[in-house]
Amino acid sequence: MLKDMTIKSRLMLVIGLLSLLLISVGGLGLYGTNQSNMALKSVYEDRMIPAVQLGKILDVWYQVRKNAIDAAESKDVMVARKLAEEANKLVKQNEGVWAKYLTTYLTPEEEKLTKIKGEQHVQYVSSMSRTFQFALAGEFEAAAQNLSLDTVPKFNVLRDTVFTLLDLQGTTAAEEYANSQNSYESIFMISVITI
Repeated sequence: MLKDMTIKSRLMLVIGLLSLLLISVGGLGLYGTNQSNMALKSVYEDRMIPAVQLGKILDVWYQVRKNAIDAAESKDVMVARKLAEEANKLVKQNEGVWAKYLTTYLTPEEEKLTKIKGEQHVQYVSSMSRTFQFALAGEFEAAAQNLSLDTVPKFNVLRDTVFTLLDLQGTTAAEEYANSQNSYESIFMISVITI
């Protein structure tokens, strides 16, 4: 077949095949770059942003706990009132951050943990509110007792759940990175073989 072809035809065939090979390798490279960008976007949107949100939530819970402790120890109803108002604002702020967190992609394990966290949130806020109610009524001993026997243990359980969610962000991001690395290696091998 090649014997009957002119040099011009042979050159056109070779250049055509090389052009096709170039387009294929280039397309494969673009595909790999796109896959890498999508994986990085997923890690950012589905892991990094939620990790920051969970960090903010933890920070606010620590502030709320400190306000409850300070109110119980203040022995001053006016100070307790100011701290209670600030704590209530912080709780509302946290609920807003939590609502944003819930709009991100959640793995099945995260969905289970978010339900647990939601229940723990309600229990902690209820206990914290009782602590402030006692302090606002001038019953600082009862406030301190409720704080140490009920509020702080509920805070600790809630904090541990949020830390578990935070750890899960890192674990899931590592899995996504490993998947992306495997995809890169596959594309790299196909490119090398093609070349």
